[in-house]
Parts: sequence; C-alpha cells; structure tokens
Amino acid sequence: MSEILISRYHPGVESPETLEEIFVGKDREVLISELLKELKNEIEDKNRYLQSHLIYGPTGIGKTFILWVLFNRIKEDENLKRYYLPILLPEELFGVNNVAGILLEALKIILNDSSRTIPDEDIRDFIREKLNWVIEIDDKDTRFDRCESLFDEIRNRFDKRVIIMAENLDKLLISFKRHKELDKFLKVLPRSKSIKFIGTAITFLDVLGDIKGPIYGYTYHHKLEPLNEDEVFELISRLIELYSKENEVLIKYFHSPDGRRRINIFKAISYLCGGLPRMIFPLFEIALSECSRLSDGKEAVHRFDTSLKFMQEMFERLTLIYRENLWSLPEKERMVIEILASSDKAIRPIDIKGKTGFNSAEISTYLTRLIKRGCIRTSTEVDKKKQFYILSEPLLSIWYRWRQGASYEQKWSFVVELLSWLFKKEEIKKVIEKEETPDIMKSLYTAAYERLKSKMAEAEYLREIRKEGLKSFDEALKTKPDDATVWYNKGVALRKLGRTQDAIICFDKALEI
Repeated sequence: MSEILISRYHPGVESPETLEEIFVGKDREVLISELLKELKNEIEDKNRYLQSHLIYGPTGIGKTFILWVLFNRIKEDENLKRYYLPILLPEELFGVNNVAGILLEALKIILNDSSRTIPDEDIRDFIREKLNWVIEIDDKDTRFDRCESLFDEIRNRFDKRVIIMAENLDKLLISFKRHKELDKFLKVLPRSKSIKFIGTAITFLDVLGDIKGPIYGYTYHHKLEPLNEDEVFELISRLIELYSKENEVLIKYFHSPDGRRRINIFKAISYLCGGLPRMIFPLFEIALSECSRLSDGKEAVHRFDTSLKFMQEMFERLTLIYRENLWSLPEKERMVIEILASSDKAIRPIDIKGKTGFNSAEISTYLTRLIKRGCIRTSTEVDKKKQFYILSEPLLSIWYRWRQGASYEQKWSFVVELLSWLFKKEEIKKVIEKEETPDIMKSLYTAAYERLKSKMAEAEYLREIRKEGLKSFDEALKTKPDDATVWYNKGVALRKLGRTQDAIICFDKALEI
C-alpha cells in the first residue's frame, strides 16, 4: 500500500505548546485577546449577562484551531481557571436535537472529566447528585429549565461559569428549528449569567434562510479571513523551525544560500492553499516528502509521521463503515449507541435510563432492535448474573471517546487500546523488533489497513450506491415534484452521505407537502 498523507489535520492531536508555536494571523490573535479580556471583565462584574460569540468562515479557515487555543489559554490562566469551566463539545453529537441535550452533554463532560481540565471534585459530586433530578423528566421543556437551573446553582454555589464551545453551530440551529427549540436557545444566548456560548459556523447569513439570521442580534460575530501571503510565509517558517529540530536535511533544503528554493516553495504553497491554514499542512507535508527524495534516498524524520497523526487518519478510515451504519439508525437508537460508545466497559440498562430519561420498556425495545441489527451484544464479563451490553465493534467506542475531546496526554491510552484490539502482543513485538526507524505506527497502520480493507471497501461501496440513488430521486422529482415520499427518501440518502443541511431541506419539503 502506498504511503497515505495526512489530509485531515485536526488541532486536537497537538500539544498546547505546539499549537501556540504555529498560531499565526493578526486578526486571530486580536480575537483571542479580545475574548480573554472580555472574560476577565465578566469576572469583575458578576451580575452582568455573559456575551456569546459566533466565529464563522469557510471550512479549513481555522475556526476549530481558535477554539482549541482559547480553551488551552483559559486552562493555563490561574485567574480565569478559577472562575470558568471551559468545555469543548465533540463534533459528533448523535441524537442531540434540543437545547437541553446540549446542556446535558456539557454536564456529562464536566462529570466525566479525567484530564484535570476541571480540577473541582466538589462540582462533580454536586452534578452527580443532581443529574437524576434533571434526566428523570421526559418533557424536554422541563428538562431544559432544570438544566438551566443547575448551571445557575453551579455559579451561585461555586462561583463558576460554564463556557460551551460548539463547532458547527449552524447545523445545530437548523436542527433546533426543525424541533421547535430555537426560541429556547435564543433565550440562553443573551440572558444567562451562568452559560457563555462560543460557536463556529460556515456562515451566519443563511443559517436559517434569513439574510440576518436569528442569532445575528444575540451574538458578537467574527468573520475569519484567509491568511495573507506574509502570514502563510510566517506559518511555513514556524513549521520549518518546529520540525527541523529533528531533521538536518530539512534545514539544508529550506535554507539554501540564495534563498530562492525556499521562496519558491513558500509561494507555491501560498498559491495552492488559498490562505486556508488547514490546506497548508498537507502541502507542507508534500514538500517534506520532496525533501526526503532529494536526500540521497535517506528518509527524513519529521513530526508529521508521529503516532497521533497516524491514529487520526486510521480512525477516520477504519470507522467509516460503522459511522455509515450509525446514521441509518433511528434517532433514539443512536442515543443508546452513543451512551455505549462513551463507555470503555459494558453497561446496564439502568445506566442508559439514567443518561437518557427513557423508561425501561423503551430501553428494552431499543436494545432488542440493536442486537438484531448486529450493533450491540450482551456481555457477561462484568457480572454473569446481570445483563450488560457492549458495542459489537469496540473500534467505534475507541473512536468515539477519542473524538470526545480527550487531552493530548490521554490520547496515548487510546493508542494502547487500539493496538490491543487490532493485534496480539506477539504481532506488535515482531513489528517493533523489525523496525529501524521511529515509524512503528506507520507499519502497524499498514498491517491494520490490510486486515480491515475489505470493510473499508464495503463502506466506500455503500457511499457510492447512495450517490447513485440520489440521481434516481432527482429524476423522479422531475416528473413528481410534489411526491412527499420521494423527498423524504432523498433526505435519508443525503443524511447517510453526511450532507445534513441538504437532508433537512428535503425533510422540510416532505412535511410541507
């Protein structure tokens, strides 16, 4: 198998120190400084409402990067850390379609934190005592009121305010609109002393089809512009300095005496990336590959080949089939899967009840259906006398917990967990003994790819089938534009392809008809 370049860079796999070293862009630094200053001002006036923010710009512009830098700086500031609980919501929130669900997710993150991001054990004990009071209610309006009340109590009792950092806020808003939850969210944004939202979106202009969408007047909005040529040059220079510490070939290649080679590489990357930071990383990696080729066949060792980078790529490729199947499940069954995926061990139905509010009969029905679908299985590893449940594919659980926002250090435990799932100890030992370079993970990735490529091919096949199916729906709608069933089925196909916003448009059209 040919070497796979990392094409999906994610700041979550980098240490806070590395993120700071490659953080460039004057407008980005100004934005971070303004947000930190605002947080300090909000501490001084404890009766003021917390201001929410929306950071928007095209995919790859650096929105997620800014959230991670802000998150890390709050954690590292002793004064801010004393008064704020920063929470990074995971990108995938399967089954969350109401505001109470978002607030519950934030409570779960605080409760389950094991990375010392939230050092206050007293707060976790308090949430643990109150959580059942929140989730015992099925009515989502009452649950929302109780969540809001709980956050207010955290502020009053512990002098802590929660900062919820949410990616893809535009998608959440569309979901809220469909489920008539938008008014609740707009209630929280401008009138909360306990909860502050900092969200990202591709745009705020057409979030809900309005030239100035509902959140326009409720948030400060910040448009991220592409990096200019000087800023692209600065980022590449920082990458060179960062990675050349371990690579003499890289220094020689980029620092030629007349500088022409370096300038040409910079200009080429600047032109190709269009000022989008995420595009710079794979392009820079290509330059590093060229560096290796020019070094008399000696492989250049650089940090883009580190284990965590390959873990990220491995997860994205190997879990595709499971994620495709997950999106085909009904919403409440997905919520059950999410709970099982968030645990590293088998759990009981009563645990599911405690986290969803479903009654026992509902849970029994969903578990039976999921067993028949092959998504979950029973387990006797914990207690042979009681019924426990676990995902049929442990890889999905490892991937889900990896994406839940684990710290840089925590991710290494997932490396061990993944390797234990993929290989026997003897197999790993053979690879390590045979390798002469630090690229052990690359060899293990290759072995994993060979072992699971049939499943990945199946996922790609299903995706192509769904794309072909879309063409059939489009043809049918030409002759029957008012057929609600066709609109609905097209929406289902789009959702399975990950095109959530397009799917919602189709579902709304079906409902109108």
